[in-house]
Amino acid sequence: GSCRSTDGFNVVDAFNELKDILLTAGGHAFAGGCTFKKSDFEIFKNRFIRYAEEHPTVHVEKETIDMKLTDINFDNYSLIKSFSPYGEEWSAPLFKISRINTRSLFFSRDGKHILTQIGQSTRLTGFNQPCDEISKIPFIDMVGSLRTSSYRGITNIEFFIKETKESAK
Repeated sequence: GSCRSTDGFNVVDAFNELKDILLTAGGHAFAGGCTFKKSDFEIFKNRFIRYAEEHPTVHVEKETIDMKLTDINFDNYSLIKSFSPYGEEWSAPLFKISRINTRSLFFSRDGKHILTQIGQSTRLTGFNQPCDEISKIPFIDMVGSLRTSSYRGITNIEFFIKETKESAK
């Protein structure tokens, strides 16, 4: 079997609690795999569920670096990229853009995604966002990362939105 987790629930810790019935197990805090006998599936399932209930996920507020819309550019992307490769022990930085006027945002036709061009080659992109709720709030803060995207030979720098929340008043 294999699984993925989120902040606040360590997969390896869960596997360690079940090591008496596991043949193999490995991974890291956010993802792992294990092998057990087919005959132990119900035992594994029940004990894993019990462990998860006893160790609920805890929302961990991630550190962010404040950024302005004008900071989304190729020079800054190149600088951030120069510190890679990123991984579990060396995370890619998260950025926060505060007080975005929601009237300036463009949403996909189906109302599920933020797709806003902010410059000639820069944009805000957020998939599966609560756009109906966002459009009712005057200002939001966005947390995300920088990445590139290419389409038909044109490369853009995107602020890739991971979460949004209403700006503090």
